[in-house]
Amino acid sequence: MALRRTAAPDELPVSVDDVRFDLRLIDTSQDDAIESYIAAAVEELDGKDGTLGRALVTQSWELILDRFPCASEIKIPLPPLQEVTGITYLDTNGDAQTLATSVYAVDTASEPGVVSLKYGQTWPSTRCQRGAVTIAFTCGYGVSSDVPESIRSAVKLEVADRLEQRSDNAKAIDRLLFRYRVYS
Repeated sequence: MALRRTAAPDELPVSVDDVRFDLRLIDTSQDDAIESYIAAAVEELDGKDGTLGRALVTQSWELILDRFPCASEIKIPLPPLQEVTGITYLDTNGDAQTLATSVYAVDTASEPGVVSLKYGQTWPSTRCQRGAVTIAFTCGYGVSSDVPESIRSAVKLEVADRLEQRSDNAKAIDRLLFRYRVYS
């Protein structure tokens, strides 16, 4: 299994203005540093390598599998899942095929989201090679204001720590993020 991001988020979950407001900063001289710290804090949390194991702001990914599973469902990483935009595979002849939506259902309410076979359907046979199946999906909470406030607050605390070169907020940040971590 491999994950590849195909479209990065259009925005970060916290803006420079959000941080300046929280820290009561009027001066804009530190805006470049704040923007850099926001990006670094989000990078620590977001995506396949982030500590939360989830997507924050809307982004697109591909889940690449060597074959369809024996089971009737496939868990889609990086919750929350918004939609599956397509499933492609290499058939036994090596020709690219698109799996019809009549074959599978998508459960976006579960965490993680799930693609499952509809009643009476089976996964098609694939060519025996690495990366024979690709599931394209969109994930994340939506726009920055849709990201849970606990996560946004943790990002702002991390930025404040970096700006003021302190580390006394580490426990508070952990508490804010604990319930959003995805464990595999």
